[in-house]
Amino acid sequence: GRAVLVEGAAAGAAWSALAELPAAHAADVRVRVGARSHDLPDLLAALELDRAAAGVAVRAALGLAYVSLANVTDGAALLPTLGRWQRLAAARGGYVVVEAAPLALASRAALPFGSATGSAAALGRSLVQSWDPRGTINQGRVPWT
Repeated sequence: GRAVLVEGAAAGAAWSALAELPAAHAADVRVRVGARSHDLPDLLAALELDRAAAGVAVRAALGLAYVSLANVTDGAALLPTLGRWQRLAAARGGYVVVEAAPLALASRAALPFGSATGSAAALGRSLVQSWDPRGTINQGRVPWT
């Protein structure tokens, strides 16, 4: 790849688009995919992201990919796809978790926000309740709320 210098009006447009990016994807469900760096390309190919993803950002050196799923109206409808992705990732020593979802999403609580279960999840809920009783910090990102 080559570096391209963007100046003038084109630079202003690029910065404006970048500033608006978070708001443009606020309604998306964001999924984090993790695997060993050398396994990540094959895992992403196996997930068939071109069918589902509105966008994918990859941090190859870290073994992470962030997948943005747009037009999701019901979290329960995602469960079969996410379950398949989790099985494919686990077979490669990786993982798939939902990192963020709109608060108003139907069946949001059913989404796999993290790997914490049982006492670890109870501890997480307790900490969130202690430190943020009104639920104002990281809305839509904390798996135990």
